[in-house]
Formats: sequence, structure tokens, C-alpha cells
Amino acid sequence: MEIKDKYYNLCIIIFFAVLSSLMIILGLRYGRLILMFDWLFHSSRAQEIYNNLQEGQIFTFISTSTVQHIGSGTFLFYPTLFLYPWAIIHLITNAVSAYYIWYGIVTFLTFYIAYICMEKFSGNKLMSLFFSLAYTGNTYRLGIAQHMIGEFIVAAFLPIVFLGFYEVFFGKKDRWFILSIGMSLVLWTHLLTAFILVEIFIAILLIYIIVSPNRKQIIYRINSLLWSILLTVVLSVGFLYQFVFEMSSGKVSTTLLQLLNNSIPNLQEIILLSLGNSDYMNTHSIGLILIIALLLGWYFVKKSKLQLNIYIIGILLLLISSSIFPWYLFVHTPLILVQMPHRYLLFATLFLSISASYIFEKLISKYGINKYIVVVVLACSFILLYFGSQAKYYAEIRNYNPNTYLKKNLSGQSKTLPFAQVDNKNYEYQFDYKETFGESDYLPQKSVNSKALDTLINNIAYVNGRKVVTDPQSEPNRIINNLNIDTNGSTIDLPIVAYRDTYVILNGKKVPFKISERGSVKLNNLLKGKSRIVVGYSPSRVYYYMVGISTIGWLVLLIMFIFRRKNAINYQEIN
Repeated sequence: MEIKDKYYNLCIIIFFAVLSSLMIILGLRYGRLILMFDWLFHSSRAQEIYNNLQEGQIFTFISTSTVQHIGSGTFLFYPTLFLYPWAIIHLITNAVSAYYIWYGIVTFLTFYIAYICMEKFSGNKLMSLFFSLAYTGNTYRLGIAQHMIGEFIVAAFLPIVFLGFYEVFFGKKDRWFILSIGMSLVLWTHLLTAFILVEIFIAILLIYIIVSPNRKQIIYRINSLLWSILLTVVLSVGFLYQFVFEMSSGKVSTTLLQLLNNSIPNLQEIILLSLGNSDYMNTHSIGLILIIALLLGWYFVKKSKLQLNIYIIGILLLLISSSIFPWYLFVHTPLILVQMPHRYLLFATLFLSISASYIFEKLISKYGINKYIVVVVLACSFILLYFGSQAKYYAEIRNYNPNTYLKKNLSGQSKTLPFAQVDNKNYEYQFDYKETFGESDYLPQKSVNSKALDTLINNIAYVNGRKVVTDPQSEPNRIINNLNIDTNGSTIDLPIVAYRDTYVILNGKKVPFKISERGSVKLNNLLKGKSRIVVGYSPSRVYYYMVGISTIGWLVLLIMFIFRRKNAINYQEIN
């Protein structure tokens, strides 16, 4: 007996919720984390939001309690919207549990969004279920969960983006808003992913225009694309406005513009790691299921033009992520922005998951296997493959390890965060260390040379050229220094970086300031005596208007969706 449609979706939600819970149960039980690579860059931002929420401040613009209290503006340039749930969960539970629960929520969303998008694309529930499991459980996505956190989050939204792209150019063009929803969610999560998506879309369209006899179709659908772009801007302007405003100064450093050679895997490495279903401490594996789909897929997809194209795109993206692609020829092109070519594996996993689900559905249909048995086998296989891929990680956190357990960093010592084990007792020790990657990202360009950066992160001020170690006090979006000035007319260079909307309050009065040669706040002609100096960041009213526009845009979309769904249900009941 078939499950009624109105209950089927609930069953799917429960199914994904159970799987997501099983994926975090050991992490919650052991209560430990392993800190790797880019972890500190993201955990610092989540911690800053958490600290500010405790003080009743919703908006976070600069780091004051983390990143050595230098006022780093990563929040202005790197989206943080989806770190708020992590911080909010931390308000009601401990730090380690908060991360794992947040991880489970993001994983559940990835499961469910992938399922819904594939169902819209294929109309096949079983194929959609397999796609969701294959895509969400691929070892590349699992492997980036504790360091490349921006991409881990954005993986949840990629199925929406590609469904929207398909609808705009090849499907029902009146569904152009799907592309807007997907792209705006990406922009609110990870800008570099948006850049790569545009690359991929342009490449697909160019190839289509060259090989397709129906080139006029693209021109016919440009109107839908333009509407989609306009809506994307509306939904994203709440973040994009301040990003563009601060970047337009041309005085802010960005991420390192060079290829990281250790991030370019060779094809053999990808295949072998994937066959071993390994993800621990590497980002060069896509998992056993997807590598089998890649190696055997041609036989199954060759008779379907659409599936063959999807399969080929998946293979091409995987090859681009490897050393087979001549990356050295593109070091002076915009492609260098990706830094780590293995990022393309995230997109390869999406297309190969579609191929894998198509192959799976063909086999099930051919042999007429009972669907309920299939679901049980799929669930068991997923759990076994997941825990197999995570075995080394759980072995690392199962017990206290004195060799990797993070020690407290002594004040004034500029040390990079090591590979380390943390629990709730030493979790906050990490914020006294330098970030492995990203310590200088989005600082003023003057601040990024090693000498200037070291003095900043060690909280060294210069009073009339003399070094003074400060003891800053942190408040939401502002840093307070209390200093004794020996002589009238003194100059002080504070270890706090400055941006366009930075302000300074001296002894209760807002005062002008200069920017020093290390990109920090500099005050001249200070009077003798005690000085209370507050350095903070406050955007203009226009910023809040832009946030309001984006919020209204999302609310209107939600209302339209509710009415559209209600009308669809009423129509089905009438018929």
C-alpha cells in the first residue's frame, strides 16, 4: 500500500532527521573536537556573534573579543548569516555541543533541499532519495565540515542554484525565481562559491550555444535571467552593500591571490582516496559511491542526452580540480581567485550524485526490487559508509590525548593554532592563537606585512614612538583602551585597524583620527592625563535600509510561496 502523499513528505523529514542525528551522536557523546586548517577563522566569527548576542547586540561588524582584539572586519567581507544559528545554540548549551547540533541542522537541510530539488527536476521520489544520500554523504562535503565551513554550509544550497539555472534556460522559465533564491543564499554564505558558479554557468552556456542547433532559445530566455539577477540583488543587498562600500576604498587586503600547490591533487590520488571512502584531514576524496558512478556511469547514461551531459560536466569538473588541468597557465587570470582548485570537487559531487542516482534508479527499475527494502538498505549502507569514512576522526576524539590537547597560549606569544583536540574546558584557548589561514584576510593592506601584523596581534601601541602593551576591553563592535598620557601633545598609535566606518571616542567625545603606517587608528595632540579611548565600527543608516530591503524581499517571496502552494492544494482537491 502506497503512503498517502500528504504523509510522505513528513516521513522523508523524519527519515532525514534520524540520519542527521545519528551523524552527530558520537560527537555529542565524546564532547571533543579536532581543530584543523581553517577552523579558527570561522569559529572566531561564531564566537564573536555569540559574545555579542549575550550582550544583546544582534549585528556584528568587527571582531573585538576574538582575533586578538584588533577590530578585524571579516564580518564586513565574509558572510556570516548562517553562523548565527551556531551562536544561538551556544546560548543554550556548551560550545562543543553547539557545534555538533549546528552541524546536524546544516546536514538535515542539505538532505532535504537536495531531495526536494531532485524531485522537482526528475519527478522520481526514489531517485531523489538516492541523490540526497549520495550528495549529502559524499566524503568531500564531510571532509570540509570542520575547516572550510563556508563551503560546508553553501553545499546545502547548490541544488537550488542548479535547479534554478536549469529552469531558466532549459525548463519552465517562469520559475526563474528559484535561481534567485539559490544564488542569494550562496551570496549570504560564501562569495567565492558564487564566483565559481558564474564561471560554470558561462561555460555551460557557451558550449550549449556552440553545439546546439536551437541557439535562439538562450536569447528567448534572457528576460527570465534578467529578472532573476534583479531579484538576486534585492535578496542579497543587505550583505552586498557594506561589502562593496568597504571594498571600494581599495585599501583592504583580500585572500592570498596565488594557487596553493598542495591543494591540486593528482587524479590517481582522488580515485584511490575515493575508493577508500576516506575524508579525514584531506579534501581530495569524493567517496566510494561517486567514484563508482564516475567509473561505470557511461554505460548507463549514454542513451539519455540530458544525463549524458550531466555526467560529462561532472567528469570535467573533477578533472579541473586535479593536476591534469594546466593551472600554471592561468596564474595571471581571474581563475586564480579560487586559490585551491580542489574546490571544484564540490560541484563535481553534485553532478556525479545526479548520475549515481540515475544509475541506481535504472537498476532498481530493471530488477523490480521492492521500494521499501531499497530504502532500508540505502539507510543502512549510508550509515555504514558514513561511520567508515569518519572512523579516524572518532578515534581521535574518543579519548583525551595529552599530545594534541590544546594548551593555553601565554600572553604576548604570537603562535599559530596547531592541530589540536579541544573539549569544553579548553575550547576558548583557541582564540588566543593566530589563525592557520586567514589571519590577515580583510585587514587594511598596510597591516598585512608580518612586522605590522605581529605588533597588532600582540596589542602593542606606540605612544610617542614608544612601545606600550595595551590591555583592551571588549564590547560589541567596539574596543576600549584606558591609557595614561605623560605629556601634552602626545601621539598614540593603537593596535586597532581602521575601516571607512570606524569611529573614535576620546573621553566621551567623538574625535577625528588618522590611519597609521600599519593601518591602525592614530591620534595626535592628546592631552596629559588619563585617556579613555573607544574605537568602534558603526555603518551608516543606508546599511540598515539595505538590510530592510532584503528582509522585505524574502518576506514577499515567502508570502507568495504560501499562497501559491495553497492555491495548488485547492486546485488538486477540486479535481
